Amino acid sequence: MRFNLNRHSRGVKPTQGPAESGDVVGSIRSLPGVRPRWAFRVKVIVHTFIVALGADVAEKPTRAQRAKAGSGAPGAGPRTYARYAAAVGVSLLIGVASFIGLNSLAHDSNPSDSLYFIKRAGERIDLAFTLSQRRKAEKTLDFAQRRLSELDKLISENELKPEKIAYLAYEFEHSKHAANNLIEPEDATDNNLDLYSRLSNLEDRKTDLARKMGEVAGARGVLEPAAGARVAIYDESGGRSLDGGNSTASCKTDGEGAFRFTLELEDPSALEQLKAVVELDGRKATVPLRAYTGQGRTDDGSFRVAVEPVASTVTEGSEKVFQVALYDGDGDPAAGKTLRLKDRTGGGLIDGKSGWVTVETDSLGRCEFSFTNKSAKDLSTVRIEVYDGEWKELGDVLVVGKLEFESREKGVNPQSLQEGFEIDCEPGLEELEVGRHDITITVRKKYEKLTDYLD
Repeated sequence: MRFNLNRHSRGVKPTQGPAESGDVVGSIRSLPGVRPRWAFRVKVIVHTFIVALGADVAEKPTRAQRAKAGSGAPGAGPRTYARYAAAVGVSLLIGVASFIGLNSLAHDSNPSDSLYFIKRAGERIDLAFTLSQRRKAEKTLDFAQRRLSELDKLISENELKPEKIAYLAYEFEHSKHAANNLIEPEDATDNNLDLYSRLSNLEDRKTDLARKMGEVAGARGVLEPAAGARVAIYDESGGRSLDGGNSTASCKTDGEGAFRFTLELEDPSALEQLKAVVELDGRKATVPLRAYTGQGRTDDGSFRVAVEPVASTVTEGSEKVFQVALYDGDGDPAAGKTLRLKDRTGGGLIDGKSGWVTVETDSLGRCEFSFTNKSAKDLSTVRIEVYDGEWKELGDVLVVGKLEFESREKGVNPQSLQEGFEIDCEPGLEELEVGRHDITITVRKKYEKLTDYLD
């Protein structure tokens, strides 16, 4: 077909002059550059590799060409298969190279890092391609050593998350037992003695890490958070100071064992009337929300007393022993002094008796007493006085909470049945002044410690 350009262009005037054409060119040049998509660039790279490998990269034959060639299958033929094989080979080569690079980057990663799964996958692949049983045992010990190194890093950074501690402790034990099974026990040659020595050293390092965890986190920090616990806060002063005019605030703790509520404080003395009820793992503990230090002092400063343990809960009908230390005004042990104690709420027995009970301090100013929870009262407040020519009040230095069990599982350590929960308030209630405050409490299990994972 031919076009008569003269006929079609007749009567048409040019719409742009040279200057206007230059403007159009300038506008086109000023447009932002466009980079090809990554998929297109990968196709170009693969295409280049295929050409380099000598595969045929001719265009796909048409239907007529396939019919003429006597082939009804699209793209059939040895050259096409070679092209596909080359493409698959190049893809595998790129994948392996990428994995090796990522594995190198993930060498120092920890469970919280995004590349950690690459590190673990690399370990499994490395072990799968190791044929020698001794080499497998050596590598498995190396992996156990890595788990302890990762745990050491978490402890040093005080990142004591229960799920991470539990995971690393489990993986360490798994690798350790796998290595022990790979070592042939009947072969007591020097080749295997060094492997047994490495196993022993790993156990020693695990013990050291448990000790380090306790030093870094402290006595409270090693307690496992009570995640998912049901918590209820009660104001028994008769006021409505909780969560915008309520006498109760309740919720479940988050993954860190934390629970938040608001407190409208009008009278600081009302803080003694706040209590918390925590339910988790078949346990129900009632404890004072205010933190009692277990310490008291006479008004004239002549004596000071300290009682341990401070935060305690006792099951109904059970007994717990408390240690008392008495000091004079100069901080020296107050030996040979008479103390009298009383549960002024009437919910418990001291040394098996109700009412006032007297005890004597020894040469180190120390003594002890037992407390028995004899009734269903929630909290028991213990008052202590010292005799120095007259009875001097040391204050309500101890509040004992109540602990109940919905069920007792077999195999549970009896000692843990006396342990409930520990509660920390932020900010501390003793620091509060009149006004509205946002309070965060953290609940921890006294019967489960993070160091238990390393036992």
